[in-house]
Amino acid sequence: MKRNKSVTRAISLTVSQAVSEIIDLFGIQPKTQALLTSFPDYDDQILAIAIELSKAKIPMVVLYHGTAEVPAHWISANLDLKHVRMNSVQSFYHAKISKYVFYTHGFIFSESKSREQKIVNLWHGIPLKKIGFAHGNRMPNSDYTLATSRETSYLVEQSYSPTEIVPKILYYGLPRIDLLESKPSTEPITNFVWMPTFRSSNVGSIHSDGYVDQIGIGMNEANLRKLDDGLAHLKLNVEIILHPMAIANIPTDLRAIRKSDFTRNEGSLYCYLNKFDGLISDYSSISVDFLVTQKPIYLLALDYVDYNNSRGLFGNLELLLGLPVFKTIEEFLDVLEQPRKDMTQLRLALKKWHDYSGMERSQHIWDSVK
Repeated sequence: MKRNKSVTRAISLTVSQAVSEIIDLFGIQPKTQALLTSFPDYDDQILAIAIELSKAKIPMVVLYHGTAEVPAHWISANLDLKHVRMNSVQSFYHAKISKYVFYTHGFIFSESKSREQKIVNLWHGIPLKKIGFAHGNRMPNSDYTLATSRETSYLVEQSYSPTEIVPKILYYGLPRIDLLESKPSTEPITNFVWMPTFRSSNVGSIHSDGYVDQIGIGMNEANLRKLDDGLAHLKLNVEIILHPMAIANIPTDLRAIRKSDFTRNEGSLYCYLNKFDGLISDYSSISVDFLVTQKPIYLLALDYVDYNNSRGLFGNLELLLGLPVFKTIEEFLDVLEQPRKDMTQLRLALKKWHDYSGMERSQHIWDSVK
C-alpha cells in the first residue's frame, strides 16, 4: 500500500512538473481564480473559504479525490465552482495557473508554484499531534498558514524544519470555525457529541497509533460498555462521529452511545455540531475549535500513554489545552455526575487558544491574502 502510494505520488509529481514546464514555455500567467482542495473532499475548511470567495466573485476550482458527487449543502450554497478530479491533467493545469490556492493537506503541486501564486495552508486542524518536521516529514511550501493565537503558534512553527521557511502566520483561526455558533448550553446538559481521533487509518497516511483493536476508538469493548452503562445511568445521550480516516466498529446494542447517521455528503459537519450541548474528544483538534461555542468539553483518553509513545503529542495535553484529560472511565463519569459545570477552565482555555473572537475569520483571511 505504501509503495503504491509512493509510486502514485512520484507519477503525479512528474506529470505536474511536465505541465508546469509547458505552461512556463508558453508564458501562461496565473489567472485570478482560486483552487481549493481538502481531505475529506469538500471539507468545511474550504466551504467557509469558498463562501467568502463567492462574495468577492472569485472563480473557483475544487479538486476532489473520490467520486464526482457534489455534497447537497455545497449545491444549495449556489457557489460558482468548477469540479476537477485530483491528479488529472486538468488538476495540474489549474494548480499552476490559479493565482490563489487553499488546501488542508499536502499540496503536491507546491514545488512548481509560480512567483505570482499565493498558497495558503488552511490545516486540517491546529496541530496537537506531532506533524510535519516534528513527525519526520516535510511540510509543503506555502505563503500563508493559520494559527488560532500567538500564544500557541509555536505548534505551527515546530511543524517546519529549521531549514524551511515558516509561512506568514495569520492569527484569525480556521475558516470552519465561522460555522460554529457561540451559544453556551443551558442546564441540563444531556446531549453530547463524541469525536475521537482515529487509531487505525484506511485512507491517506496508513498507520496505527495508541491502543488499537476492532472497536477502533482507543478503548476495548469492555470499557466501552462500562462507559455506556454509566452514561445511561446519568440519562445522557452520546452520538459518536468517527474520523473520516478511522477503521472502527461500534456495537449497535449500546443504550446511551450510538454511532451517528450524519454523512458529510449531506451537510456541513460544523453546522451539525451546533445541535449538541457539549463535546467529548481526546487528541483531536476539534477541541480547539469547539472552545468558541463556550460549551462543555471533556477529553477522554484511556490510551494516553500508548498514543503519546506511538504518534506523539506536542506536549502534555492537559497543559497544551488547559483542560483535564480523563484516563479512566470512573473519573470521567464522576465529573459528569456533578450537578453544575465549572466553566472557569474553559474560559481560560478559550482566551489562550483564540485571539480572534469574531465570526468573520474567512473574510479576514481572504483580506490578508488577496
